[in-house]
Amino acid sequence: MASSTPTGSITIRSLLDAVRPAARVRIRASLYNSCSTASIWSFGSLSTTRDISWSVPRFGSSGIRGIGNVDITPDLALRVGMILGDLYGDTIIGRDPRITGPMLVQALGAGVLSAGASAIDAGLVSTPTLARGSRDFACGAIITASHNPAPYNGIKLWNPDGMAFDEEQQREVEDALERGRFPPPTWDHTGVASSRPDLVRDHVEAILK
Repeated sequence: MASSTPTGSITIRSLLDAVRPAARVRIRASLYNSCSTASIWSFGSLSTTRDISWSVPRFGSSGIRGIGNVDITPDLALRVGMILGDLYGDTIIGRDPRITGPMLVQALGAGVLSAGASAIDAGLVSTPTLARGSRDFACGAIITASHNPAPYNGIKLWNPDGMAFDEEQQREVEDALERGRFPPPTWDHTGVASSRPDLVRDHVEAILK
């Protein structure tokens, strides 16, 4: 059967066949990123499922709050974690029982680790317990929206002295988010992930003394 492709023309198929596998991946990524839906011959159809917009969140009277997985997204938590790991260092992270909590803890912790600092998972804890537990680390973060309804979630940041980030510190995080000031990624400079399941017990024992 005669080819329907005009003589001398270059198709995506012929281009992909001519390059190495690693280069094919880069071409596929480039094509995918340049259009919302790309049909790449034998690779099948790639399509986006939703549009994701980015706007810098602002700290309120008690951290950053919004609808979980809509306003307070894993992407936001990752970026905040990168900033904390870069500007402060080892960070302990806790959460309340909201269903979006575990996802946001993992994302924030990944950001801390990628900046070369250690991320310590405190698990399900109260805000006062996390604030007290922050004294052994450079800072702390609690994933919670306090009294707000279940769809909400938030990120509240703590200093080692048990005090919440002040306005200057909050503006510093906001500024880093707005300017995209994140540490350059390297393969050999990541932190260590660990857990501290004893925070609640330690807090109770301290109260009973």
